[in-house]
Amino acid sequence: MIIRKTNVDVVHVHTENDFWTIVRSYHPQVGKTPTYTAINERAAGKTEPYITTREGLKKMFDHDVISLFDE
Repeated sequence: MIIRKTNVDVVHVHTENDFWTIVRSYHPQVGKTPTYTAINERAAGKTEPYITTREGLKKMFDHDVISLFDE
């Protein structure tokens, strides 16, 4: 797995089979808790964004990818 920061607001995650783009986002239904939108760039067919929290991303990638936003 390769995880790299591309600029201040985007992190790319390369896994064996997928390529994810992670961006910060804020959704009114979640409240003031920061959320993150993960987009699987290699998904077959229609690509749907996956909205999750920091903890959700840690579970997805087994790594704190959000820490890269602050570097």
